[in-house]
Amino acid sequence: MYTVRINENETRGLEPLVIFDFFVANAATMHFSPDRLPAIDLVFVVDVSDPIRQLQWAHDTFSANPGVGQRFFEIEYDYDHYRSGKPKKVTKAGSYSIWQIKKHGGVCADQAHYAMTVAKACGVPSGYVVAKGADVSHAWVGYLRSEGRGASWDFDAGRYMAYQHLRGNFRDPQSGERYSDGRVGILGKAVGVRNELVHHSMAAGLVVRRMNSGLWDPPEEMDLDARGNLRKPRTGSVKDRLALLRMTLDKCAGVASTWDMVREIAESGEMSRNELDTWSRAVLRLAGSEHLDFSFDFLADLISTVDDANEQHEMWEWTFKQFRARPDLAAAVRFEQGKLWDANDKPELAWIAYQDVLDKFLNDGPMCDSALSAMGKLLSKNGKRDAYLELLRDTAIKVDVPNTMASQFAKQSNYYKVHWRLVKELEYHNRDAEAAQIRELIHMPASD
Repeated sequence: MYTVRINENETRGLEPLVIFDFFVANAATMHFSPDRLPAIDLVFVVDVSDPIRQLQWAHDTFSANPGVGQRFFEIEYDYDHYRSGKPKKVTKAGSYSIWQIKKHGGVCADQAHYAMTVAKACGVPSGYVVAKGADVSHAWVGYLRSEGRGASWDFDAGRYMAYQHLRGNFRDPQSGERYSDGRVGILGKAVGVRNELVHHSMAAGLVVRRMNSGLWDPPEEMDLDARGNLRKPRTGSVKDRLALLRMTLDKCAGVASTWDMVREIAESGEMSRNELDTWSRAVLRLAGSEHLDFSFDFLADLISTVDDANEQHEMWEWTFKQFRARPDLAAAVRFEQGKLWDANDKPELAWIAYQDVLDKFLNDGPMCDSALSAMGKLLSKNGKRDAYLELLRDTAIKVDVPNTMASQFAKQSNYYKVHWRLVKELEYHNRDAEAAQIRELIHMPASD
């Protein structure tokens, strides 16, 4: 049975046939008619988990105008829970559902669940997105928005300014796997495209998967028609595989699994540097600036296949320039470069990469804590542990202080994490009095 977990609460879905009947009965008044959506987007409509009566209420109330962003903010925020850590009213009420959320309010996770469930009930593909900021995690909604004859995924419903340039994480309702919102966003490119082109792109991916597995052995006497098709079947060569993928992705770039086949060829070590460069430019052109998370993941997989450290570093430098406006992705590039040089016994170059994260992105997201961790390990590995204390002191001065919030939220902030590392390092050097002062500053129990 399909279930959805929202922090401490869980909703359990209905039988598939009951859900099917609901969407069939309401198809004529759905915002997106289910029979017109590509299956790869429809998956994010039918993954409902609230009672059917409540889904019908949501449909009857909002189908004319789902207003996903409005739905998010119409839920009263439970500030008592956020500021003092009191149990949430919606949790105390029990029977967690969209009706209870509407009645009792909640935090961002509950607002997101309510908004996305209303969207699904109205036939709008949607999902729960979460990201970690410099101070605290936040949840919002991604949903498919109509754009003329096409559509695109919108990831701004409930997304505060501090999270605009941070990677959002989506949960796949079929596999349970978590991946970037960019991988979902790319699916919007399949909406409005002729269904046969979507199927062609999906089929090309399956064909290339067989080619990659060595299962492609078409008969030489195969007779193809003369309507512009190739007169002889494609071989399993890298050139033919990539040409097939390029042809179909040019026509429909919205099938993520087809892009995965390019990755698979790269991971086999069969792609030349020129081919890697060509596909690096292609993903930015075809995926577009609105799907940078998808493009980054694709590029990271391609670059990781390059064995020569200097060449890989050069490709990462090019990638950094493409993602400079996204602190989380730009920092991720520097992490990859740091790991690259550490693995190649160039600690001084690894240090430069990690230091750049602190210098440029200290207060932009959780990346600084990861950088400090990597730098601490790098110093210890190279017999320079004593320098770590000074680094932490310097960083603690520069990191921003979060707004007042309950302790369980404050502990997620960069400010707390940097000072936590400083406390532990002071105690390692037997400077217990200084450590105690920092513990008091950040309200850190002695047992932590």
